[in-house]
Formats: sequence, structure tokens, C-alpha cells
Amino acid sequence: MILWSEQRDDREGGKAVWVCSVLTAAVPVSATATLVPFAEHGSARAALVTAAGAGVTVNGFPPLGVTVLEERDEIVAGGVRLLFTHYAPAEPALLPAAAAGARCSRCLVVLRAGDLCVRCPACRAYAHEEDTRPCWTYDPRTGCCGHSRAAFVWTPADGGEDER
Repeated sequence: MILWSEQRDDREGGKAVWVCSVLTAAVPVSATATLVPFAEHGSARAALVTAAGAGVTVNGFPPLGVTVLEERDEIVAGGVRLLFTHYAPAEPALLPAAAAGARCSRCLVVLRAGDLCVRCPACRAYAHEEDTRPCWTYDPRTGCCGHSRAAFVWTPADGGEDER
């Protein structure tokens, strides 16, 4: 799970930039609100726990004491804007040596350290993303778990409503 925070970049004339953090433990989002990850039926979820009158909104409305977050929910607390997503963007990177020997989730060829691959944010399987083997981008759905790849390319800076 990812928590995106909007920050101002003074080098860009105060332009808004988005920074993502992986949510692995409870995180205070204000003095009176905490984001708490939990598992439900094997799926990772997160809840926002707030005190009454906390000055926090979720999608523009004051939340109840405990609010289970959904994909791309917006949290505003103390003037800070946050967005919740389940997945970080999937980006090509060189395969680490520790993952060598696994098979590509699309073509099933054994992966070697240094191969250019994408790791599926949902199931964590690897797929080639090289000129000769564009396994990750071969199909609109992943070769490993069948998720739509569109879910893994959106960032808050993109705006709009891509496929969820």
C-alpha cells in the first residue's frame, strides 16, 4: 500500500510534486488521525482512525471514527493532502541477483541478474521488459496475476481517472 503526499518543490517555483511512501505500519497523518494497515481475507487494506472534530477530511467529507480507505481516497489533514493507493507504479529495473533463477511470468524463460524486468506490484512476480522480450507490456493484463496494467501506471500527478 502506498501513501502519496503532496509537497511543494521550491526548485520548481513552488510547484506541487508527489512523493510516495510504502505503508507497512501505522502512520500518524495529524495529531488526531492515524492511518492503520490491516489484512482482510488475505488482502492488504488500510483504515483511517480519527478523533471527533479532528479537522481531517476523506474525499472532502469529515470521516467517521474509523474509515476503511479505498483506492485513490484523498485525505486532507492540517493542510497536507495525501492520496491512498494499493500499488506503486510498476517501473522497469535491473533484476537483482537475489531474484535470478525465477521465471518470467509471461514467457517463462529463466531470469538472469541484470535482465531489465518489471516486478508486478500486486503479486510481486517478475516479467521481462526488454526490446527483444517486452513481456510486461505485451498485453493489457499482467501475465502473472491477470491485473490490468493500467492500475500500476497511475500516479497522483497524472490526475484523471484511469482504470482502477
